[in-house]
Amino acid sequence: MTVKWLSKDEVKKVRKYCKEKEALDKAQGRFIGIRNRALIEFLLGTGFRASECRDTRIQDLELNVRNGSKPFVKVRTLKRKKKVVDVV
Repeated sequence: MTVKWLSKDEVKKVRKYCKEKEALDKAQGRFIGIRNRALIEFLLGTGFRASECRDTRIQDLELNVRNGSKPFVKVRTLKRKKKVVDVV
């Protein structure tokens, strides 16, 4: 089995598509594009697999905003039967 991941160019294309789709949905009064873009950004930012994303609950996320720095999200995950906090 070979390891595969997206190239930087492919990531840019995915983000661009999501942003365009979100704008189109907003213009039509729908909000599904916002949800989809948030999910894609979450997956790209964390490197989670789809099943890990599915198992993540709101309680597992913590948004931190510090004065003068970029906001970041702490994600509590279960790895090898112990809770781990990843910062993304």
